[in-house]
Amino acid sequence: QIMVNTYEVNTTSGDPPSEVITKYCSFYVRCLWLTHLVSNCSCNVRVKLTLVAQSPNGHNIIKNFERKFPIESKCGYGFPQFIAFQDLLNDEKGFIKDNTIVVEAKVSADRPYGVIMRSNEGNIFGTIQRKCVDLNPEVIYFTNESECNIVFKVEGKQIPALKELLIYKSNYFRSMFSGNYTESEDKEIEIQDTTHEAFKTIIWYLYSHELAIDSEDMLIGLDFQYEVYRLADRFQIKRLLIYFENQFKANITEENLELGNDVSVYSSDGQMLGYGGFSNASPLSNFYKTSFTYNGHHFEYSECAIMYEKAITFGDQITADKVLKCRSPWMAKRLGREVKPFDAHKWVEARDQRVPQILYAKFTQNPALKKWLLSTGSAVLAEVAAQDIAGHMKYQDPIWGVCIGAYHKDILWPTEWHRYGHNFLGNTLVSVRQTIAHEITVMRFV
Repeated sequence: QIMVNTYEVNTTSGDPPSEVITKYCSFYVRCLWLTHLVSNCSCNVRVKLTLVAQSPNGHNIIKNFERKFPIESKCGYGFPQFIAFQDLLNDEKGFIKDNTIVVEAKVSADRPYGVIMRSNEGNIFGTIQRKCVDLNPEVIYFTNESECNIVFKVEGKQIPALKELLIYKSNYFRSMFSGNYTESEDKEIEIQDTTHEAFKTIIWYLYSHELAIDSEDMLIGLDFQYEVYRLADRFQIKRLLIYFENQFKANITEENLELGNDVSVYSSDGQMLGYGGFSNASPLSNFYKTSFTYNGHHFEYSECAIMYEKAITFGDQITADKVLKCRSPWMAKRLGREVKPFDAHKWVEARDQRVPQILYAKFTQNPALKKWLLSTGSAVLAEVAAQDIAGHMKYQDPIWGVCIGAYHKDILWPTEWHRYGHNFLGNTLVSVRQTIAHEITVMRFV
């Protein structure tokens, strides 16, 4: 838990001890996850430092320091500095030996992922960084109002949190607090479309890497588990997604068929492929992470490419640039709602033309995804509404999806879907699949 580094600093002839120590023996401490902070973030770091100066007669002079530094993140992270040279200077004047001063530093920090960094003033020395294990677990900051600097409001209840830790743990929160969005300045943020307990479970997992859900029986609290899974996808928590997906696939039953569909499992009749439009586990989803190039730009989600084209359609270059920079499809979707000026009829015309092109680029530039799409054969594809076992809708999109859930009486009758939703995404995927299959057929006869 304590890191020990020994630095030998070569001095130049004529440098007095005070100047040598001032130039070359200042130690800086920072938190690794603060490298992602924005200008309005700050926190405190408590650091213990032990300096050992070796005198010519071989005796070590030990000085201990302990200070609590406020870190203001103006350029991504702060550099609190120990000014220790006054304590190192005394009557012995024995700190320089053969133009070399030896300083040993032992550092411990009460924040995670601490490092110690040697000054490289004048570009004389290369930067040295070493990881330092935190002495206290992150869970001590969970809902600790005195240590938190942001409050989430869910279902009217408050959940205090540490903004810097969320930035480090989640790409979604990193985008949210990047300074380009209104939330970056807010002290209180309202989270909608979820429950207080589910969101609190997500925050706890980010702090502790532990899931407060019984993994022995996946049928216990199935609705609650689905909600936590949906939030894990929303906030881009990959490990939690993998955990749930493996559990759902290993425990597919009639009761949790929806969950199976949501992680790309075929329905029992084999005719329809149901999938959750907001699950990055399904290659058919616009929220599935994969690299492709479209219109001269690199994208990792087809959702981002679609929202970029939406902004470009209306000449909103500012929003378009934000979409290019964001790392979360959820954030891209939100940015798409902010496009100005917006005309629904104009967007429908542009969408019908560009979405097929985007999906074509996504699948043709990734052989594995192309093979996956073609493997669906002649199956009818649809974005089904997220629905719990009791039949309550959790998410529904009448434009991109069929707007009914996996348990609806008409879900196996595609001819009836028009009564509920347009299924634009499903129909477009079928069209792209036909185009790719036709190209392969033509190539065989060329």
